Amino acid sequence: HHGMWYAHPDFNIQKSSPTLFTSGGFMALDRLKFLNLKGFDKIFYPAYGEDLDKCFRAWMKGWKCIYEPKSIVLHRENASWINEGKTHMLFLQQRAWLLFVIKYLPSPCSFLEKHVFLFLQLIKSIFLNDRVFFNAWVSAHRIKRRHSKIFISEKVSLDFIKKLGSCTINMGI
Repeated sequence: HHGMWYAHPDFNIQKSSPTLFTSGGFMALDRLKFLNLKGFDKIFYPAYGEDLDKCFRAWMKGWKCIYEPKSIVLHRENASWINEGKTHMLFLQQRAWLLFVIKYLPSPCSFLEKHVFLFLQLIKSIFLNDRVFFNAWVSAHRIKRRHSKIFISEKVSLDFIKKLGSCTINMGI
């Protein structure tokens, strides 16, 4: 995460600053806030997306996620998936992206707009013979059906998205 989300023209200059999200591989959380947010969302199990989801819900409560360049963490990226292969990792990442879009796309977007967007992504994957994305799409929609209450209750307003976007732009992120 070193400098990845803090957009300063000189990446050698690092300072503590708000960030849209922190990676779960090196995230430190206040226990009470973690419990208040009800932990990690099980729809992202076993990995990918749960960190973005956690940080997004924190922002929705008015809390900030902070990038601290002085922290040092040893993290073996993708170590849990070495034996599964790159395809499994890509599947989990793409499924997490789809679940996040389905879960949080703002309410003002019509049902048709959201599903046309997702359907076009699916068609693209079929034409490109991208079986990983196709399988992720199917899996995400199965999860959505199993956990439909989560997807209904977590919608955010378009105003919140605009506010969050302007905050991150004003902070230099």
